[in-house]
Amino acid sequence: MRAKVFVGLLVAVVVNIVTSLSAHAATIPVTVATETGLPTDCTLADAVRAANTNLVVNGCPAGDPSPITDTIQLKAATYDLTAYVTPTVMNLTEGTRLVGQGRAQTFLAQTYDSWVNFTPDVLQSTPQQYELSSLTLTGVMLASFYGISHSTLIASDFGIVDGSLTIDSQDTAQAEATVDDARLEQGHIYVTQRDSSHLTAALKNIYATRHDSNEKNTIQLQTDSTNPGNITIEDSTLDATGYTGLQGEAISNTNPNGNNIVTVRNTDIVSYPTAIQHRECPFPIIYSLVIENSSIGGDGMSKGIVVECGHLSVKNTTFHDINGSAISMITNTNTFGTTYPSRVEVANSTFTGITPTLVDGKYGQGIIDIITNLADPLPNASSLSLIHNTFARNTLGSYPVISLTDGTIMGDLTLKNNAIEGLPLDGSHTLNGTAVVTHNLTTVPYASDYASGFKTVSGFVLGALIDNGGMAPIGYHGTGGHVLTMRPQYGSPLIDDAPSAGLTSDQRGGSRSVLGAYDVGAVEVSLAEYTADGGVWGAVSTLANTGANLYTMIGVGLACMAAGI
Repeated sequence: MRAKVFVGLLVAVVVNIVTSLSAHAATIPVTVATETGLPTDCTLADAVRAANTNLVVNGCPAGDPSPITDTIQLKAATYDLTAYVTPTVMNLTEGTRLVGQGRAQTFLAQTYDSWVNFTPDVLQSTPQQYELSSLTLTGVMLASFYGISHSTLIASDFGIVDGSLTIDSQDTAQAEATVDDARLEQGHIYVTQRDSSHLTAALKNIYATRHDSNEKNTIQLQTDSTNPGNITIEDSTLDATGYTGLQGEAISNTNPNGNNIVTVRNTDIVSYPTAIQHRECPFPIIYSLVIENSSIGGDGMSKGIVVECGHLSVKNTTFHDINGSAISMITNTNTFGTTYPSRVEVANSTFTGITPTLVDGKYGQGIIDIITNLADPLPNASSLSLIHNTFARNTLGSYPVISLTDGTIMGDLTLKNNAIEGLPLDGSHTLNGTAVVTHNLTTVPYASDYASGFKTVSGFVLGALIDNGGMAPIGYHGTGGHVLTMRPQYGSPLIDDAPSAGLTSDQRGGSRSVLGAYDVGAVEVSLAEYTADGGVWGAVSTLANTGANLYTMIGVGLACMAAGI
């Protein structure tokens, strides 16, 4: 059984703690790491009682009454919490800061399968703030903020070893939680938003490493509340390199509700079997999962992102070295017997080093794999939009870049300004919506559906997959550098061969239409790069080619019209 630290935030309204009050809060220094029973010592249990009762307890000074947030200052030591399995010993009934001497020096430890109630089980009406900082949790622990009104959780300079932290909002809660600068070794973070609760949670600078074969999901989200909520994972590294036989995902989002938005930003996900899974939607979804400026892939990964319901928006992200599909979209009937449409929108992203391989009997039949084996009419169908993406240096074998699995029912299909090495599209499907397929370049002649929206070229003349700079650095404290990209070199047919597709910037955050028109693919070549490669601005009369040899295809249902530009 995996270790668990349970932090529930059942609240009514999030109220900020008044800074001036916090400035006068009591500091209760813990003087010994074990329970000595001596009246001159201040043990951890004594300190908790002093904070709760606002009275002197043995060698501990009195805490201050709520809403002032007391600080319990821990020594650099290991605190064996096995003795504190009685809930009243460790219940923090008022907002408290529990501060160690650094996560490598202060440990709250337990033996296997012991539990500690860390916060109260009674509803409170005054603002409360709880903080855990400069310490590491090891073993199994229950730190429950269940039943608190007006609550905020902050965890920083924080470690979890063979354990987990759960942030849980229920009922009519309104809660805020921040986890910043956390190291996980066989550690997990669970975030749940249930009932009609509200939750804003930010997980920042998370570094997850050291795994075992029995591990499940590193970050588990359950967002099925009927009220709004936002969960953000950013500036993090979730790295499973070298750990074979892992189960589960780096990030799993179950029961996502339409009022919730989960955003993954500036994050590096490496070598998990599945990077992100989004499934079991009980309600219609609008942009419930957003991936921005991130990197996904690595040895051992067979599924990048799996969307079984809801909407996925991917921007400025690179998928690499995946032995399966980068994105799989499946529209299925959910556990409540209802089918809702899925939509995937991908823009300014790079796909490279991907080998489509059949996984679990259904995934992996293309770099982007669309599976909608349902007889439901629109709107219960999947929609796909790909704009300004680069698919290059993949090993496709007999698979296409985009697989519309036989029987798939499509809603809308939009393919604009994509650079595609290999067979662009395959699979028998029914189009119930509108297709806009235009200004895509491919290296394999394509004469099937929407063929007028593709032009064949002999090659893309792309540079190496390297850090070409660009948007914010990714990963834990930016250790991942920038998202790797492949920019077109001088002489590439991708340069200036498309009109605007509505995007004002490229994958690196640079401006589109640098040289007069728009480059096909994820990266727009800057003027400095163009001249450094040997190009001369204005020397070629066709420099501002807007794709005169391309055609656009606009279709409604299965009646499609092709018109030259």
